[in-house]
Amino acid sequence: VATGNLLRYQWRLNGVNLLGATSDTLTVANVQPTNAGDYSVAVYNAAGVVNSDSAKLTVTNISTLPFADNFDGPGNNISDPNGVRRGNNLGATREPGEPLHAGQKGTNSVWLTWRAPTNVVVVLSTLGSDFDTLLAVYTGNTVTNLTEVASDNDSGGFLTSQLKFYASAGTDYHIAVDGFHGAQGQIVFSWNLVPSTTVIPRILTQPVPKSGPTNDDASLLVGFDSAEPVVVQWFKGGQLARQTNFPAGGSDTFPISNLQKSDVGNYRVRIVPAGAPTDTTREIFSKLVRVQIHIRGDGTVVRDVFTRDKFLETADTVAAAPAAVPAAAQEPRAASCITSIYYDEFPSEDERFQCTSGLGALTREEILRRGWKIDLIEKIPTPADKPLQSPRGLPLYQYKLVISR
Repeated sequence: VATGNLLRYQWRLNGVNLLGATSDTLTVANVQPTNAGDYSVAVYNAAGVVNSDSAKLTVTNISTLPFADNFDGPGNNISDPNGVRRGNNLGATREPGEPLHAGQKGTNSVWLTWRAPTNVVVVLSTLGSDFDTLLAVYTGNTVTNLTEVASDNDSGGFLTSQLKFYASAGTDYHIAVDGFHGAQGQIVFSWNLVPSTTVIPRILTQPVPKSGPTNDDASLLVGFDSAEPVVVQWFKGGQLARQTNFPAGGSDTFPISNLQKSDVGNYRVRIVPAGAPTDTTREIFSKLVRVQIHIRGDGTVVRDVFTRDKFLETADTVAAAPAAVPAAAQEPRAASCITSIYYDEFPSEDERFQCTSGLGALTREEILRRGWKIDLIEKIPTPADKPLQSPRGLPLYQYKLVISR
């Protein structure tokens, strides 16, 4: 209940605006576990705005999951083909050597282990949780030696997570749910399996946000793998902006060579088999990235300066920013970078590429932060005299980046 003149309302779930929820009451009909979370309302008029306390909605008639604080459990196995259950990460801790899930800082992870009964497409979600979740899936036997299969931060909506991946029969997958920067609370976890004998496309290199002055080059790149022809669609603000057909995996660039105000917006990539362009089970989406214009009054050119949704993301960016490079040590305009890794375990965001022109070993993120752009990414089979194979019998590949300034 609020008092005042000409009041207006905006209801929120986990701090995110609920579309169309602008009356003085909010009704959630036919409540499902995915409707759970922290609800609040902002009340405002011409004189100002006040925010209510949060009201927690919890759905209790669902079973609990055996989340474990430690990677190796025990007793944290799940086997059902689908379900919606609950748990929490209250008081959970981070283990030494544990990866940063979805590339974000978290300190309160909990774990599940699931073995794929057959070849399936898997969709996992934390929608209904009441805090800012991080979600990641790995293979491996120890917490210090894991291979990321998929991860996500905010794709589930209302600061929750959702991801999709292709699981191979008999493989153990380790699922981590964490909270962004120490967030803790009640977890609603859902999973759904769709049998499939065809491997779905996989994004190997996510697009990265771009910011620069007008007339700058702000092109976006996605790298992907597919065993069959695919359609690659770029969306801007939810509207299809570009579509290209590919015979198999590769990379695609959305060209923004002369940055203007009309280019500013949110971009996302959809990749789907060309033979089934409406098959939502086999489609995959990239992370949402922003293209922004940054102009300084003194005329200095500064790139990759962004507005952020979360203050702590800004703090992390500032803390990770490299020190200024003296003029005498300025870098060249072009270089190439190579790393070697198994084809079915594409280099993670933390994987270092050995770069030419004296740049040394850099991750893709470090390359981009230094103001470089990735012009090309390609996988190169190792020579016949290096017959290394992955555990799945696939050859060892070298991955090459061609970069420029």
